[in-house]
Amino acid sequence: MGKTVSLLIKGAVGMNRRITVKYCFLQGGYWTLAAVAMAFTTPLLEAKGFSGTEIGILSAVKYLAVLIFQMVLGSFADKHAEKVPLQRMLILMTFVNIIFSFLFYLTGHTMWMAMLTLIVFGMTIHCASPLVDSLSIQYMNHGVKMNYAISRACGSLCWAVFCVVVGLIADAFGANRILIFQIVVSFLFAFFAFNMDAVDFSKERKKEEKTGDLASENSDAECEIGEVHSCFYLLKHFPKYSLFLLGLVFVFAAYNMNSTFLIDWIEGMGGNHADYGMAQFVLAMAEIPVALVFYRIRGRVSIDKLMVVCAFFCFLRATATTFSGSVTLVILSQALELLGLSIYYVGTVYFVMDYLPQADAVKGASLINLAGMGLGEMAGSISCGLIKDAFGLRNLMLLSSGVGLVGVVVMVWMWQSLK
Repeated sequence: MGKTVSLLIKGAVGMNRRITVKYCFLQGGYWTLAAVAMAFTTPLLEAKGFSGTEIGILSAVKYLAVLIFQMVLGSFADKHAEKVPLQRMLILMTFVNIIFSFLFYLTGHTMWMAMLTLIVFGMTIHCASPLVDSLSIQYMNHGVKMNYAISRACGSLCWAVFCVVVGLIADAFGANRILIFQIVVSFLFAFFAFNMDAVDFSKERKKEEKTGDLASENSDAECEIGEVHSCFYLLKHFPKYSLFLLGLVFVFAAYNMNSTFLIDWIEGMGGNHADYGMAQFVLAMAEIPVALVFYRIRGRVSIDKLMVVCAFFCFLRATATTFSGSVTLVILSQALELLGLSIYYVGTVYFVMDYLPQADAVKGASLINLAGMGLGEMAGSISCGLIKDAFGLRNLMLLSSGVGLVGVVVMVWMWQSLK
């Protein structure tokens, strides 16, 4: 991957290529880990004998853990940014994940162990996502010019490739064996985090000494650059940001409802784990083109408008998946991700940079993760297992499209609102 990354960033003027390449490996390592821990949660639990309702409950508990821990983690990271580097937090969380991955590998259909493990996965793997993104914000806010979009594209590429690999492993050796793969990748991710450069916070302090107290352009309240605010302060004084979070709840609830039992949808049409992995491959590969040209798009279209496009294409993808009549069409439908969550994954960092104070960067990214992968996916998880068992998989897929449409409406509202 290193040679490919170097070629992609070769033409960047004034960019710190060394940090960008290292960050590409960090993103790649994280999304390879996520390919197992997120994309294959349902196949893993089904292989251990859990029912649809049980899987829905377990997933909901996991996202509840994300919801609670994300707020604590984001506030802690902002308040102790200089004393406790994000790299150190990522390494600690990864080793906790390794321990529970091994314990879960040794157990079968044991509800309490599955619940405890998924809570830990939520607190570590899921909550690591905004920390990885926030590290790039810290670099860019403190004088390091880097290409986040290219780095995120490397993450999507790794997700795409390893979703196929994990699918093949599950078919060949059984779904439980993917936990061994998860452990190996976790060690690699911890190494990449350890290898990241420290953030030079002194550059921000020098800027503060020259400029003094600065007011945020995005709020009526005056905010010093170094002042850290509470979550409730951000929600109250930044209405566009708050509406964005609300929109994400519906977008991710719809995504969860449409994708949690996608493996069953595919198997019902005669497919297998490899076909499911291929669907994830197409979905992830569709994210890469936007990442490669995002800087040009961002210069012409505001980030809030791009998020409306994101929500609309998420709705289209869910609808196309629902009405696909074959495994091939289901796989091809994932290509609508081209302008769906691809924009979200690349754009949230810039949404935070555009609409929130610098000192609240980690908290801002954490709240975004909390709204989408916390509240949204928890709501989707609670409902999808019950709806599937009570009304059937097809009705669940149809409902996911309706929830996605609500997400589009909220995002349009966000776009029309003041900063």
